[in-house]
Amino acid sequence: MTSRPLPASAQTVIVGGGIVGCSVLYHLAKSGMSDVVLIERKTLTSGTTWHAAGLLAQLRGSRTETDLARYSINLYEQLETQTSQATGVRRNGTLCLAQTAQRWEELKRRHDQANVYGLETVLLSDVDIGPIWPLIDTKDLTGGLLIPSDGQGDPTGITLALSEAAKGYGATIKENCLVTDLSQNDNQGWCVETTDGSIQSDIVINCTGIWARDLAHKSSASVPLHAVEHMYLVTEPMTGLNRQLPSVRDYDSSIYFKEDAGKLVLGGNEPNAKLWPVDQIPDDFEYSLLPEDWDHFECFMNQALDRIPALKETGIRQLVVGPESFTPDGKYLLGEVPNLKGYFVAAGFNSIGIASAGGVGLALSEWILEGEPTMDLSDVDIRRFQRFSGNRAFLRQRVPEIVATGFAIHYPFRELKSARGIRKSPIHQRLVERGAHFDQAIGWERPSFFGKASIDPNRHRSFKRPPWFDQVGREHQAVREAVGVMDLTSFSKIQVCGKDALPLLRKVSTRDVDISVGQILYTLILNTTGCILCDLTVTRTGSETFLLVTGAKSHSNLLQHLESQRSVHENVTIVDLTSAFSVIGVMGPNSRRLLQSLSDVDLSAQAFPLFSSIEIDLGLGICRASRISYAGELGWELYIPTEFSLGIYEEVTTAGKEFNIVDVGFHALDSLRLECGYRHYGSDITNTDTPTEAGLEFLIDRDSGKCTTGKVSYLGSPDQVSGRRLLVFKVDDPDYLLYGKEPVYRGDKLIGSITSAAFGYTVGSSIGLGYIVSEDWGNNLSLSGVDFQIGIAGEKVPASASFEPLYKPRRNI
Repeated sequence: MTSRPLPASAQTVIVGGGIVGCSVLYHLAKSGMSDVVLIERKTLTSGTTWHAAGLLAQLRGSRTETDLARYSINLYEQLETQTSQATGVRRNGTLCLAQTAQRWEELKRRHDQANVYGLETVLLSDVDIGPIWPLIDTKDLTGGLLIPSDGQGDPTGITLALSEAAKGYGATIKENCLVTDLSQNDNQGWCVETTDGSIQSDIVINCTGIWARDLAHKSSASVPLHAVEHMYLVTEPMTGLNRQLPSVRDYDSSIYFKEDAGKLVLGGNEPNAKLWPVDQIPDDFEYSLLPEDWDHFECFMNQALDRIPALKETGIRQLVVGPESFTPDGKYLLGEVPNLKGYFVAAGFNSIGIASAGGVGLALSEWILEGEPTMDLSDVDIRRFQRFSGNRAFLRQRVPEIVATGFAIHYPFRELKSARGIRKSPIHQRLVERGAHFDQAIGWERPSFFGKASIDPNRHRSFKRPPWFDQVGREHQAVREAVGVMDLTSFSKIQVCGKDALPLLRKVSTRDVDISVGQILYTLILNTTGCILCDLTVTRTGSETFLLVTGAKSHSNLLQHLESQRSVHENVTIVDLTSAFSVIGVMGPNSRRLLQSLSDVDLSAQAFPLFSSIEIDLGLGICRASRISYAGELGWELYIPTEFSLGIYEEVTTAGKEFNIVDVGFHALDSLRLECGYRHYGSDITNTDTPTEAGLEFLIDRDSGKCTTGKVSYLGSPDQVSGRRLLVFKVDDPDYLLYGKEPVYRGDKLIGSITSAAFGYTVGSSIGLGYIVSEDWGNNLSLSGVDFQIGIAGEKVPASASFEPLYKPRRNI
């Protein structure tokens, strides 16, 4: 391929010429951005793309990831016609196998999930599998799942087709050009230093795969991924293989295999992945492989010999060992790096880069051109990680577990074991002593429930009621009937202060934030299409000082949005206070009497009404007490300087014995908030949901001249009825459990899905929030008597639905 000279400037520079970089190049150029340059250190595909197995599987963990993979395979088929470059795409399907009852239930739940995403799948009995794949030994199988529209393709051919199409739209590709540095220039753009000179650009996109972390480090960006040695075997030609055979994922054996030109390609997810240090990559690394390691591959080979007996009579042609990058949660990294305007990343594809690249190019190009994501990318948005996730020691511990669990059953409440204890609240050790079991959110150790030390959530290998079910119920009922204390320190806490703090917050908020000092306001921030970017509380702590609180998952989004909306001429300071304060929630009917016993401040309903906040003396310490409750009962959130946190917690729990206090975890909090119909950002509300659809229309101050957000006009008139609404669902039979993403039916028609769920201990059954689409929104009564059903593991279970919460909050007492 002839390489043009490196231009002095470009609107956008893409670094990395694998399939992902070429897909981003293609989509930007196709959208009209012809002034875009791709720089590749060697030749296209020569890093990791060329040795990929080329599986094109579509069903992923979220709707967006599935949609992007589905778009990818459709695009690759079209490109072959458009460019005359062979892509090798053929739709021979994917066959997933189950050996155990637990795996079979997971496949049935994935079948339900695929139905929600509009992807055709077929459940198979064990006797159905043999005719589809005659070489498979089926004696230990319980069933299977067939995805007919999946396929496979040639990674190199697809990449070259993308690059040819991109050049046809005017894009430039520069090969054999190493990027040596990336830095911001004086014009808030980027200077890309290379071995062939420098190039200035407004936007840079890091698509360098296993090199992405180290390249990002040059710009003080955090891109958390680590390379591992990933391997697959290629046999000599085998009798009985044909091109129509679907690729196979034998999850319980941790292997996959597929037909390829009459040979068998076999690989898997090893339990002891070998990390590969990027700093040892030789400069001439191009179309390179790593040394064969048959001892390491032995675990796959033994499983494969049992599954495909004909392998015992087949020769081995090659063991392909190449580096691939994995992230701390097994999902790829996409989007703009926080606090680095114009620096985008698409990397860390965890062995699904070929299947995802086409859609990733579309999603990232739209993000760049529109200035914000055009779809719900929260599961893959790079902003879900914070800087500590790029720590090499953290990655060395976490990534091998991600590889090992890639084919594991994703049981509810499963927690990763590696690289734990990174972020702890000041009362963490006391919680351990009181029997806390922890989950993790953005590195924070959060108590999920309290119980016997012998209970291990990772040993609960079932979709049925967990061993801590009754304990969570006791925590739930304590908040409803007495008082519970919760560690909520993982909440994101941001201070906005200065003469122009109020104008900035008016500019971004859907409600008028010109509230009195000591008042709390629940509000939204919207994107340019009128969908929800973030929900938060705003507390006015001074005439020019505001405290913003949101969930841990929204932390980076909120900070980045505030920074982007702040003018350089405004007198406003934005400070992240998350680590400066712990948060202890004291919730329940007895919460007022408990806290009053520790404070001289009048906490009565008249003196301390709902949505008010003041600094108080509590016990021997001080804190900000905010009367607000995510549990639906009378309660306070105590914002405590870290040095006072342990002392106040101990005084609260000691005094609380008189009031039947109970330590409460996030499992119970989830149950409590769902009974009250409270939304959770990232599941019930996202950047693709409008306030009207989410039932949050009341958070829009349409008539307020002081609320200057430019997004309200996108919402339509107050009388406008949307065909999509968020409802509360309750399963009729309490023995069935909801976990989220289950399909919702009205009669035989699929009309929506569950977004988040838990067991409602007060209402006595599983409950969930979920969006449904209907043309009949006359009034709430139209839901009564409707034949709603929820799909649970292939079975349609009767359920009821309501616009109103299943439990009426009593927080106003």
